[in-house]
Amino acid sequence: MTKVRVLLAHNNYTVQGGAEVFFHEVARVLVARGHEVALFSAAEDGLGAPHSDLFPEAADYRHGSIAARAVRLPAMIYNTRARDAFARMIETFRPDIVHAFAIYVRLTPAILDATRKAGRPGRALLPRAGQPLLSRLARGQRRQHDRGLYP
Repeated sequence: MTKVRVLLAHNNYTVQGGAEVFFHEVARVLVARGHEVALFSAAEDGLGAPHSDLFPEAADYRHGSIAARAVRLPAMIYNTRARDAFARMIETFRPDIVHAFAIYVRLTPAILDATRKAGRPGRALLPRAGQPLLSRLARGQRRQHDRGLYP
């Protein structure tokens, strides 16, 4: 199998639930199959992950008054900071393919514009859709749920 450079994008880096476990598990399986993988997410306090200096701030949609959250609404729909940070990540990592899932509200589909502009093949997954691309890269690997593998 040909070695592929894969850039995976997800809203959260640290595990908060099954979606983040899947994000890190996909990366682990791809690396185990000999591919080079980089992860990208929204910035989190105290995160010392590779490339975290490129991770963008996301609009805070959980705190503040309704008026304060309304002001931040445009960044929850289209995060220009995430788009620009993702363009820098693509320039730095030079992936063969970009795979984004669970990007709404924090990273937003704005990052897909950076992917298109860079001319990189990419795919955004909707919930419960699209494991086929990653399954082809990671074929034959057994999924493990050892939460100790993830931040």
